[in-house]
Amino acid sequence: MKSITYLILFFLFAVPTLAQNSGGFVADADAEAAAAAAEMADEEAATPENEVVIRPETYAIQNRPYILNKELGLYYAYLPLDHFNNFHAFGASYLTYYNDYLAWEVFNVAAATNQSTGLADRLLNDYNAIPDTFDILKYYYSTSIVYTPIYMKHLYQNESIRFGDISFVAGAGLARFDRNGNSNMIEGGIISRFAGGPGFNFKLDVRYKVFTKSDLRPNLSIGLVFTYNFTDEVVKGVEFDED
Repeated sequence: MKSITYLILFFLFAVPTLAQNSGGFVADADAEAAAAAAEMADEEAATPENEVVIRPETYAIQNRPYILNKELGLYYAYLPLDHFNNFHAFGASYLTYYNDYLAWEVFNVAAATNQSTGLADRLLNDYNAIPDTFDILKYYYSTSIVYTPIYMKHLYQNESIRFGDISFVAGAGLARFDRNGNSNMIEGGIISRFAGGPGFNFKLDVRYKVFTKSDLRPNLSIGLVFTYNFTDEVVKGVEFDED
């Protein structure tokens, strides 16, 4: 009887006390975990990495080492899209720059020579077929607007810095052909400059030429241009590495 009485008293007093204490232990553990998490968050916020994230972004912008002015160019261009003849053009161009972004190509003139691809001879010799060949380009002239939105710096052989830019060109002109005579022409393309110094530069000039006469096929000119810029205005504070 006494044993039953003691057991009843144990469940009435001891079990609620243990449950209350265990609940206190759980609450204390939760509080300690929250405090540890807050401390870790404060430590992460104080790290340099997070400090960089909250700082304003900065950019290093450098001007051109010299001012673009009047520019004379001599070039060679290859026109490959004719199936029966490839053309080699030798020409000259002259540009005047209003600022670093906008220029007028006053003239771009070239004389062209054709080189047979051999297709006409193969058709005649192998199949006894006389092809209707395309007309022969003799020379062309154009004037264009040049827009230069992209300016670049290059690290050359991990030793020196070279400057350059990318331009978009669009213009119109006149082309002379062997059979069709004169034809109006429109063209558009892209030019990439590789600056060798304040005066001398190299350019890769790619243009797509469309002729208005229906008998004439469009062609693509891929040119290597050697230019000289007539300027003595060097930007102060910008060093041009000529080595």
